Amino acid sequence: MWYNVDMKCETCQTTESSKWYQNGTQCRKCFNREYNKRRQADPVFRAKKQAMVKAWRQENPEKKKENDRRWAEAHKEEEKIRKHEHYVNNKDQILHKQREYQLAHREEILAYKRDYYAQHKKRFSDYGKQYYLMFREQIKARNQIYRLAHPEQTKEMYRRYYIKMRDKYITKAKAWDLAHPEKRKQISREYGSRNQPAHNARTAFRRAKQLQATPPWLTSEHKQQIKELYQNCPQGYHVDHIVPLNNPDVSGLHVPWNLQIIPAEDNLRKSNRF
Repeated sequence: MWYNVDMKCETCQTTESSKWYQNGTQCRKCFNREYNKRRQADPVFRAKKQAMVKAWRQENPEKKKENDRRWAEAHKEEEKIRKHEHYVNNKDQILHKQREYQLAHREEILAYKRDYYAQHKKRFSDYGKQYYLMFREQIKARNQIYRLAHPEQTKEMYRRYYIKMRDKYITKAKAWDLAHPEKRKQISREYGSRNQPAHNARTAFRRAKQLQATPPWLTSEHKQQIKELYQNCPQGYHVDHIVPLNNPDVSGLHVPWNLQIIPAEDNLRKSNRF
């Protein structure tokens, strides 16, 4: 005869009616938990169950996605800890797989990044500005260290960037010059005093161009030779045009072989005579 009496579970120590006990010593929950553990340890049962779960997921992708979403929301902290532990324990394998995938799908990844950036350009711009304002000093220090360690690469980078943005630079500089004429004159005077040889070379080029004395076939090497002449001109000497640029009878060219370094007094005495 079956009697419903209160019994205590040997596993969880809970007291329930004996009608819920499966083997006389364990409650229904503990019995089912241990029964499932024993079945999970069976490789045949585990393989069969995995196949059934995989088939169900393939047949019901939307339900699977919804179940995963609900589970992730209910176990956010647990999932975060689990993912972190998995990454720490399998870091080398994960990074190796990522590199292999990136190499195999390089063009697709680049195309995706370009599209994503185009769709969220303002967001990237705002984030970049905010990041720069937060870490301005660290960024400046890091850039300064890189420039000192890689002078040639830095120079080439600036050159390419200037070529790419040349029109924008020129337009911006002209607008600034028109808005600040006095300040522009002061900067030019200070630069000329600090870089007198380069300033003289530039002035000579400009004057020669105005007089149409610089031939169009002059190469960059020729221009560098002219610049070096002005840079190497000692104190008290002038760079003179052997054949003057504005003589009434003859007009010389602003080329390296028409230049000579002579004392300043001789150059002033000569004037534009030939």
